Amino acid sequence: RVVVPAEPRSLNQAVDNNASSMGISRLVTERLVEVDGLTGEALPGLVQSWERSDDLTWVLHLAEGATFSNGEVFDAEAALYSIFTARDMPGAYAAYVQTIADAVATDDLTVTLTTTQPLGFVPTLLAVIPALPPVAYSETTPEDFGRAPIGTGPFVVESWTPGQSLRLARNDAYWGEPASLAGVEITWNSEPESRIALLETDQVDIVKGIPPQLVDRAESGGFEVLGVDSIGVIVLQPNSKVAPFDDVRVRQAAAHAIDRQALVDVIFSGVGATEHGSVFPSTYASGVAPEGAFTYDPARSAELLAEVGDIGPIDLYWPNGRYLLDTQVGEALAGMLEEAGFTVERHPMEVGAYFELLLTDEMPGMHIVSIAAAYPHESNALNSFFLPNSVVTYCAQADLVEPDNVGKSLEGEERTAAYTEIARQLVVDHVCPIPLYIERQNWAVSADVTGFAPRGDEDLDLARVQLGG
Repeated sequence: RVVVPAEPRSLNQAVDNNASSMGISRLVTERLVEVDGLTGEALPGLVQSWERSDDLTWVLHLAEGATFSNGEVFDAEAALYSIFTARDMPGAYAAYVQTIADAVATDDLTVTLTTTQPLGFVPTLLAVIPALPPVAYSETTPEDFGRAPIGTGPFVVESWTPGQSLRLARNDAYWGEPASLAGVEITWNSEPESRIALLETDQVDIVKGIPPQLVDRAESGGFEVLGVDSIGVIVLQPNSKVAPFDDVRVRQAAAHAIDRQALVDVIFSGVGATEHGSVFPSTYASGVAPEGAFTYDPARSAELLAEVGDIGPIDLYWPNGRYLLDTQVGEALAGMLEEAGFTVERHPMEVGAYFELLLTDEMPGMHIVSIAAAYPHESNALNSFFLPNSVVTYCAQADLVEPDNVGKSLEGEERTAAYTEIARQLVVDHVCPIPLYIERQNWAVSADVTGFAPRGDEDLDLARVQLGG
């Protein structure tokens, strides 16, 4: 029994691709390649092995004996269907895998994939593509599939009662090692203290999202607290396409108004998050504050606002329960902006409605979001947020990078230099987004739970978890 902060909108990445929802969906719908939850290293999965035959060509060898829970076989044709659906369907998929030029089956368990340009990270890119059953997926809509997905994973959806719970049952026909648990019940509660209370009263076994202020309470109650740094960066993202944030001076004023260290010290008690100045996480060599990054300077913020003139009130949006202490962070950001001279209209929202509005690409003002990593490479952030064809384009720039050279083929120091410069353009020149911090994700587990390890990518890995004994 697991309680998380928010209910997913869908278990189909084409409909809901935030990291929390994807983390749950992967219990049912496996991706083509697995990744290490801490290092991002590509690991064998449905694609068991791979080799690169030239700059643009990769040969993929598939697992033998894998089937979907409805009996469809996972083979080369299913892999091709999954790849092309991910690439060609409007929505979140395409932004990640637009560099796949073609793929063909050379036998039942072998696929040859070509890319539009040299890519050094195709195996990790495949970790964003879910295995889709060709017949079942083609006979439904993405929305309906997201409520009752059919996958190759260790669990199957038993029932989903909106607003109440999601129940999964062990997939006894799983092609890999069957899960130890007979089933999983996932519920959601946006209040951290309420989630802890559910653990204390033996209503749940695992709790996601323990703020630092409640760690002692959990541990003193005999529960183990397990923590891991997120591989996402929490940012404040202005809508740079419409007034008043289409004026870079207003974005500069907002950047100068935010005291990131105070957010970390006061709200997270100095241990629940780390102040961060880049759009890329600290797990990348490029994930350092670029030269010239904006510092806290409310006086300069006021000067810039005076220079611009009356901009009227601004809208500030945040979700209630998606990110750690997001409600408190939203209120603190609003207060800092007001102290610098902004007039702020606050918009806390239920998580599902929040992301539905955000994904329209028309949310006004500013909002809080995580620049998370669906696959462990800087291009993930670019494809998701910062290019004209991204999933959302609040901070997108047509001239951010040369179209045929975004550093995807680079490695080592060249890769670091290329993406450090891209981060500088975003954070310093464009001032969109405004990086804030990296949160530390704490989970609390009962003494009956063994085998659970949290992941920085928020995947809920329960295949090896045992309960009792």
